[in-house]
Amino acid sequence: MKQVAYTIKKGAMTVTKQGTLDLPATLQTSLDSPGTVLVEFKGKQGDKEFKALAGAVAAPEKIAPSAARPDDFDEFWKAKIEQLEAIPTNPQLEPADAGKADVDYFKLRLDNINGSHVYGQLAKPQKEGKYPAMLIVQYAGGLRIAQDQRDQPRRQGLAGAQHHGPTTCPSISRKISTSRHRRRR
Repeated sequence: MKQVAYTIKKGAMTVTKQGTLDLPATLQTSLDSPGTVLVEFKGKQGDKEFKALAGAVAAPEKIAPSAARPDDFDEFWKAKIEQLEAIPTNPQLEPADAGKADVDYFKLRLDNINGSHVYGQLAKPQKEGKYPAMLIVQYAGGLRIAQDQRDQPRRQGLAGAQHHGPTTCPSISRKISTSRHRRRR
């Protein structure tokens, strides 16, 4: 591999620079205010494509909310938490095929508010021992855990979470979403 394409994104959303690098290389960027930067690298080695990510945070304690806090913020979340606490999680694990002989894999379903469910995946190495855990919380909307992320359990435990569709997706968070009341610090 002699070249790699890169994309730099401020706040993980706004593309600030794109290009290619001749390897080996050094890539530098900066932020003019508190925030985050994400760099996505894409390349090809032989006939295999790859993607890698790198990121940094500048002055995280100074990152301000992107919108004003709604007047009813505390009341809204208090009511939602009470609603959620009133429902038993009723966890259901269903064994499934991980596609890897050395990984135990399960589909997870939890009861949620308004008769809905949270679906997830749990994968763990079969080999005895202590492993670090990795929680992958997916975007709301039913994205699958990528195959390379499913391979992680050979090295560590893996769980992920989704709110909508059954079991093609990732874990263990519950859905409380509304466009107006996104949770903020």
